[in-house]
Amino acid sequence: MLVLAAVRGLGFGTAVVTGAVLVAEFAPRGALGRAVGNLGLAIGAASMLSPTLGLLLLNRLGANLVFGLCGVLALLGVLSVDRVDRGLVRPPGKPVQVAEGLRQPALAIPVVGLALLTMTYGGLVSYGPRVLAPDGWGSAATFFLVYGVGRALSRWLAGRSADRWGARAVILPGLMAAVIGLLLLTLAARGQPALMLLAAVLYGMGAGMAQSGALVGMLTRATPSQMPLVSTLWNLAYDGGVSVGGVVLGFIAATGGETAVLWSLGPLGALALVLFALL
Repeated sequence: MLVLAAVRGLGFGTAVVTGAVLVAEFAPRGALGRAVGNLGLAIGAASMLSPTLGLLLLNRLGANLVFGLCGVLALLGVLSVDRVDRGLVRPPGKPVQVAEGLRQPALAIPVVGLALLTMTYGGLVSYGPRVLAPDGWGSAATFFLVYGVGRALSRWLAGRSADRWGARAVILPGLMAAVIGLLLLTLAARGQPALMLLAAVLYGMGAGMAQSGALVGMLTRATPSQMPLVSTLWNLAYDGGVSVGGVVLGFIAATGGETAVLWSLGPLGALALVLFALL
């Protein structure tokens, strides 16, 4: 399982990074935010359904079917992108230097802020099913569905808004909404379904706004030759935050219980807000 997870991770990471690079290369400079928003909607359309659907299939039909279905969908994805950039002339460039990018505050601060934000999702996706109600409107399946819908729509809208008002005007309100959603979730766990749904909406829409805004802001500051670097850093922050969040918050869960994980999410989001406010 661990070996296959590593193989899947390598393939998934490569596909996501190169996909974002292609979107940035093909998009007109004045419509970069709109292109990023469309990318976010395309990704979110699947991710808003997959955690909920995966949990339902896992409980009823077992893990084998879930894994097999994911493999088939991945193979269909291979066919859909064949020849997408055939004949595209690329100027010679040096390999992506992640360490060099992290030495630039204009790139490093969004990377750290985004990683802190996605750590909160890593904690929720790891421990939310154990803390939230097992079924009904207050369940983890419902939370992730509502969160996913909100994130997909807000990433799409945020990209368009960033073209008009700038990335900062999208990121900061988004992070504020996400922090409020996390605080409400802490209060609503296992007892108040309506409040939990409101928390999912605020957290999902806020996270989507911050994610699209951060990518647009980083791409706007980058030169054309830095597009692969920006895509790599953004995805490193996103995936790294989810992974590290699950591990680090696991220590909190081991010592203070799963409820303690919920109480730690709001401060992480608030710290991300502070970093972006200083940018």
